[in-house]
Amino acid sequence: MDIKIIQRNGEGILPVCFYGKNRSEEVLTYHKKVMDSLDIPMNYFEAPFDRMGHGDAIQWLINQTIDNPAIHYFWFCDVDCIPLRKDFIGVLYSKICDKQSIFGPALATNHRNFKNHIYAAAFCLSFSKQVYLDLGRPLMTDIVERSDNSQELTWRAKELGKM
Repeated sequence: MDIKIIQRNGEGILPVCFYGKNRSEEVLTYHKKVMDSLDIPMNYFEAPFDRMGHGDAIQWLINQTIDNPAIHYFWFCDVDCIPLRKDFIGVLYSKICDKQSIFGPALATNHRNFKNHIYAAAFCLSFSKQVYLDLGRPLMTDIVERSDNSQELTWRAKELGKM
């Protein structure tokens, strides 16, 4: 797998954007233009969202890259989500470089049995490989009854007293 890695202080951040046939090609084109203008190299992966969910795509990518020694951090950014600052990567890195933090927009579950549980949402989510391993490799899919995509990260952090 040929991937682009962003370097910060000798560590690698894997930037990932999934897209599917359900999105206009124009959205993808403009996302790439914005990322290029911000000098943010992005790895784009087409996901078969007619057969899998967003969390499944995230889990697949983690499984493919978890053993890559050049990757220290993951950053998932939806194709309809764009940074508004040229220094976004520096901000992102500063939030996760302790290797214990999960950084993403707060979202509340609204379609599971656990209503209003606040978690770091997958549409712009970053975390270290170390925190993922420390949390016991939580599933990023929504097959866990209590969790939406990426929500299991927050549940596990809470259960282990890390938040």
